[in-house]
This record gives sequence, C-alpha cells and structure tokens, in this order.
Amino acid sequence: MERITVYTKHGCGPCLITKKYLTEHGIPFKEINVSEQPTGLEDLQDRGIKSVPVTVIGDWEDYWTGLEMDRLEGLK
Repeated sequence: MERITVYTKHGCGPCLITKKYLTEHGIPFKEINVSEQPTGLEDLQDRGIKSVPVTVIGDWEDYWTGLEMDRLEGLK
C-alpha cells in the first residue's frame, strides 16, 4: 500500500507535474482524481481544502496543497 496519496483533477498542470515527479523518482503513490471520484472531493471539502493537488503522507499525518517541489524532493 502506498504511503502517499495525491488528490488531482483533470486539466490541472500542477497535478501533472506532481505525478510526473513522483513517477520519475520511483516514489509510489495512489492517485484520487476528484473529477472521477466524488468521494475524494467530499473528503477534501470536509477538511476545508478547496484546491488540488493535495499530497497526503500516510493517513493525513502530513499534507500540503499545491505544487511544493521542495517538499516533493524531501520524499526521495
């Protein structure tokens, strides 16, 4: 099971960059596309999060919104 989950949506440039970075560096992750999975959108809304990408570590022990290259690099 992946310890990283990335919430994305269609047409989101920062989402594509986040996924590409993780893939190119061999970092396994689970993607939840809120355009296709309404429960993912509800989960973010319940937490007061209104934008993607959202990168979640573990069971929400840590997370960030937006494209955070320095934090992505820290996952290597």
